[in-house]
Amino acid sequence: MENPSNNFKPSAGLNKHSGHDPFLAGPEEAYRTIHPCIPDYPMDSVPNQRNGSMDSDEKLFHALTASKELLCITDLELLLDKILQIGREVLRFDNILIRMVSEDGRHLIAVASFGYPQEAINGETHIGQGIMGQAFERAVPIMLGDVTRSTDYLSGIPDACSELAVPLIVAGRAIGVLNVESTQPNAFDAADVKGMETVAEHASIAINNARLLENLRNLTGRFERLHDFSRHVIDSANLGIFTIDPQFRITSWNAMMARLFGPSEQQANGRFLFELLSGLEENDLGPKLDRVISHKTVERHHFTRLVKNAQHQHFELQLTALKTKEEKGLVIFLEDVTQRLLTEEKLRENEKRLNHLAFHDSLTNLPNRLLFHSRLQQAMLLAQKNENRVGLLFLDLDRFKNVNDSLGHQIGDALLRKVAVRLQECTRKSDTIARLGGDEFVIIVQEPKDLRDLAMVAEKILSRLPRAIQVENETLYPAASIGIAIYPDDGNDVQELMKNADVALYRAKEQGRNTYQFYKRGMNARTYELLLLEGSLRQALEQQQFVLHYQPQIDLHSNRVAGFEALLRWLDPHKGMITPSDFIPLAEETGLIVPIGEWALRTACLQGQAWQNMGFGPLRIAVNISPLQFRETNFVQTVETILQETQLPPHCLELEITENLLMESAEGSVGMLQQLKRLGLTLAIDDFGTGFSSLSYLQKFPIEKLKIDRSFLRNIGSAGADFRLAAGIIALAQSMDLEVNAEGIENNDQLAFLLQRKCHQGQGFLFSRPLAAEDGTEFLSRRGKTVPTSP
Repeated sequence: MENPSNNFKPSAGLNKHSGHDPFLAGPEEAYRTIHPCIPDYPMDSVPNQRNGSMDSDEKLFHALTASKELLCITDLELLLDKILQIGREVLRFDNILIRMVSEDGRHLIAVASFGYPQEAINGETHIGQGIMGQAFERAVPIMLGDVTRSTDYLSGIPDACSELAVPLIVAGRAIGVLNVESTQPNAFDAADVKGMETVAEHASIAINNARLLENLRNLTGRFERLHDFSRHVIDSANLGIFTIDPQFRITSWNAMMARLFGPSEQQANGRFLFELLSGLEENDLGPKLDRVISHKTVERHHFTRLVKNAQHQHFELQLTALKTKEEKGLVIFLEDVTQRLLTEEKLRENEKRLNHLAFHDSLTNLPNRLLFHSRLQQAMLLAQKNENRVGLLFLDLDRFKNVNDSLGHQIGDALLRKVAVRLQECTRKSDTIARLGGDEFVIIVQEPKDLRDLAMVAEKILSRLPRAIQVENETLYPAASIGIAIYPDDGNDVQELMKNADVALYRAKEQGRNTYQFYKRGMNARTYELLLLEGSLRQALEQQQFVLHYQPQIDLHSNRVAGFEALLRWLDPHKGMITPSDFIPLAEETGLIVPIGEWALRTACLQGQAWQNMGFGPLRIAVNISPLQFRETNFVQTVETILQETQLPPHCLELEITENLLMESAEGSVGMLQQLKRLGLTLAIDDFGTGFSSLSYLQKFPIEKLKIDRSFLRNIGSAGADFRLAAGIIALAQSMDLEVNAEGIENNDQLAFLLQRKCHQGQGFLFSRPLAAEDGTEFLSRRGKTVPTSP
């Protein structure tokens, strides 16, 4: 028997046919429809060719008796087995097949059988297809007397000759089909049909009942699982959940309530609410309970109870009316909010602390720049309203950097904290003292009567601040310089007032420190002069007022010209020649050094190529590179483009980069230098010995030359430290197979010293001052041959 399925769904939209509707009528009556019998063709006249047949009435009696037993079976699988058993043992069929309608109502699916081959029951039968499909669709039994004469037969048992299909009907709708086949033609008689109908009638009822019962069991199981799940969820909740009746007596009580208040649900049920919840007052909660029951509102309530160690436990209740017709009362959710309240309190404290940190200096606990700006703005608005003044003192500790450098930042920070305390002792509570950063402090003095009031504050600070301050094992005597500006006399907004107080501060430092200065308009003259210089610098770039001078670099052993160093000059049409020390720092600060440096590099390359075209050989042109240029992301591309435009061979260009610039970001410098080196040019470290090189990085840098700073040659001959440093640099370069160029050679003693130590190149006034391009051409003509420069 096939493993039966119990997943059934009645077919929708079926119409029951009445009367008989023969598909084929003729003398042989090979194809007939029987419902329940056809008078024209008496069933007892149909021969029964199966062996061992019993009397028709006896067969029907046994079929009826056996099929009634089906009504007592509630298990669907057992029921299907019983139907097969009746077909086999009572109706004496050699085979029987039970098909039920599919869920989509379009097919008949085999659920149980015996005597049928596997291939006959595996497939699906479409509604209306074959004898089974037509019996289901018409809801009437159909018998096919000779399958060989019909196109409606679907393959079943081997060598089948006749087939009988009887529908299973519930409430006028077919739900399945019982089907039998025989290898003999016209094998089924009226008793067979009646027996099958009897079995089908009781089987339909029994199957329907089994299905209903199974659905009921499923629903009951689902309900029980849902109830268990709901109870599990309620007991697993971090909330106390309980219900009360209108008399405020407990009707349910979850596990959290038992943990919090002691009694189990069984012990709590029926007890008065206020007996169990200590700390809950009926006078406070009662009116809320009444409102919820009467008006179906939602109320909240807080209460506190005392627990161990005199600690308080805080609870929050949410009161909600039960929304069922059968029960009246409330469902109450109880939350222990003790930890939440503590957390909220900590968050408020943290917020307060963060707010304080946002507006106060973490080192001194004084107001920081943000709070200072706000208070100064408020003070200025109040002064404007009351026609008063505001004094601003800008204070900077004298030589504080020496403390950090010699004693360490820990001592420096401790000193700043003690200075902050001393400043507070010198001012009024209404004044604001703020630390802007480093060793800079500002003081807002509100409503000074006159300048003397501000001078007295400054003098008080300058007299008390230098008193001895003990910091760990050090005794320090701090001093300060103070600049003073007054609103509205020296500025109408925060920025202007701050700027002018800062100007006055630096004037105080110029006066010898440990003093104070009031702001005067003349103090801005130097600032104004710098602004004019910046404007002129921009104009000089646009009007091509910059020129290059070239200082010869001499091969010390052959006395031939090895190359030139290009040096930038500014030829102002009104001021004349301006030295680099007067404008290079400003160009660096404003960023103009980048376009100026690019112009200088292109011009030097053009001049180098021009000298080569004149027949002076492949001279090397050295160009200084500024830090801002070197940090430009497209610097390598700029150099490559200029070489291509000017057609100067790359080995004739030497880029000079300062030692300190390379060490600012040693790893990044290595990568940049390698890219430049791949262009084929020469790299030199300028002013070597004045910075702080790491020998390990020096080996990584793809450089070919070290340039000794002129300061190391100044005292050669006196056997001092400079003498030893210069000798050491030359020896270091030689050990690393690097060229050495000495700058600032001004006398023969210096030259002799360098020749003795086999220094390769040199430059200085002993050979030539920096020359204009045309003078450089004349110099080359006088000197004759140059030193060949190979790639």
